Amino acid sequence: MPDGSAIQTVPSFRQGAAGSVGISGAIDQSLPSFAQRAEFFATLEAIRADALRLYYAGQEINHLRAVGTVPGVRVLHVAARNGHGAGILRYLGGNLYWRAPGSSTFGAAVAVPTDGHYLLFDGDDLDAFVRVEVYTDHLLAGDARVFLRDRYENAIGFDDVTAAEAAAGDVTTWSITCRNESDEILYDLTAWVDFATTGITLSADDVTYAAGVALGNLDPAESVPLYIKRTIAAAADYAPRLLTHLHFRFQA
Repeated sequence: MPDGSAIQTVPSFRQGAAGSVGISGAIDQSLPSFAQRAEFFATLEAIRADALRLYYAGQEINHLRAVGTVPGVRVLHVAARNGHGAGILRYLGGNLYWRAPGSSTFGAAVAVPTDGHYLLFDGDDLDAFVRVEVYTDHLLAGDARVFLRDRYENAIGFDDVTAAEAAAGDVTTWSITCRNESDEILYDLTAWVDFATTGITLSADDVTYAAGVALGNLDPAESVPLYIKRTIAAAADYAPRLLTHLHFRFQA
């Protein structure tokens, strides 16, 4: 993918046990992260795919579950572009490095001289990143495997659909917020679901729903809603680990 463009992919909807349906998520993005622990570090500018962030009820949506890290580092957010499997987090010589699952190359060294939030990129794909928090007093040199899996029932999920509700059929609509966290205009923002997906449609106005939708341009700090409709046919079978991918594309 060339610089200036970004594709984000969100494994999203789960139909769970006993006819239940929930939602999971994962999204490819990239950004030097922002400060939360006040005096120790400054806000960093959003860049690449992480310029676009998704929120539900005011909380940023997390997409992949990460297990494992090096001492002194907490994994905060993982772009779905990393995919499943085991990535490698390395601390050496005052720098952190990230290598995504299946990648052959560590990303550029990121110096971590103070406590704070940092963004680490993979060496083969700059949209495969992890956002981490560093506690310098506890850092120890070495490598650690970070295991990545889909997150089911994440922040944009709704209540499970019971077997009785699934038998009768169920239609649920909700919205998430797409926000431009960068200092650049995001042009031609588009969202769509996989072509083979059934039962999930999108809308920019909560009126007209389709498999894909154009959301227009986003100025810095501007937000737009994305409406999602989930339709479960009557007498639908349950599937405990069913994922639907929600994709985004924009130019910046």
